[in-house]
Amino acid sequence: MSNTIPSLSPLLIQKNKDTIYCCKVIAAIGCGIVSGALGLVHIQGFIFMMVMYLLISILLYLRVLPSKKDLFEGSYDVLFEAFFPFIMSFIFVWTVVYSLVYIY
Repeated sequence: MSNTIPSLSPLLIQKNKDTIYCCKVIAAIGCGIVSGALGLVHIQGFIFMMVMYLLISILLYLRVLPSKKDLFEGSYDVLFEAFFPFIMSFIFVWTVVYSLVYIY
C-alpha cells in the first residue's frame, strides 16, 4: 500500500465553484430585492451591495474553512468567485424592483 497524496479532483473543484457561484447569485437577487424595496438610490445602493457581498463572502468562507484544502484550490475561490455576476444580478434586480415599487 503506497502512501500517495490524493490529488484534487477537477470535477469536484468545479462543482464546488459552481455551488459558490449559485449561492452568490441567489444572494445578489435577494439583496437587490431588498435594496430596491427599501428605495436605496445612488451610492447608498452600491454601499449596500458591497457590504452584502463582503458579508456573504465571509460567511461562505467561514462555512467552508475547515474543508477548503480538500474542496477548493485556494481561499480566493471562495472570496472572489462570482464577483461580477453578483454585481450584474444585483444591479438588474435592484433597478427592476425600484422601478416597480417607486415609479409605476
